[in-house]
Order: sequence, then C-alpha cells, then structure tokens
Amino acid sequence: MPRYRVFGNKYQNYYTHVSAADEYTAAEAANSLPSSEWFEAESDDVIEATDVFLDDEIDIPQDEDMDYHPGFDQVITTE
Repeated sequence: MPRYRVFGNKYQNYYTHVSAADEYTAAEAANSLPSSEWFEAESDDVIEATDVFLDDEIDIPQDEDMDYHPGFDQVITTE
C-alpha cells in the first residue's frame, strides 16, 4: 500500500492590549508591537491537511506492523 506524507496547518490566534483613540489606531499600535507583546489565545482549532505527497523515500517491509512506524505520528491503513 503506498504511503503519503501529509503536511498540515494549525492557525494560531493571538491577542494584545493597547490604549488608543479608536480601533484603527489600536490596530496600528498593535501591529507595531514586537511579537513578545502578543499572547496566544486558546483555541480548539484542529490541524488541517494542506499538501499530500507520495512518500517514496521510506522503504518499509510488507510484513512490518502497519499500525505504527517511527517517524510517523500515526499511520492509518485502509483495507
């Protein structure tokens, strides 16, 4: 069965606090802050697959346990 290397993204949300006259000035002030002034907002976002490539670089014997292989977080088989 062919193996695929799947890349994914998980978007992170951040917040910071600024004092400003209006929301436009607040956005400009926040954009000028260093990243150390931003805090990660907790989120239940999931990792979503973005790119899939046939992984022909890894040669795994057919008799090997297909439930797990080092180098893969999880191997899913369909039969």
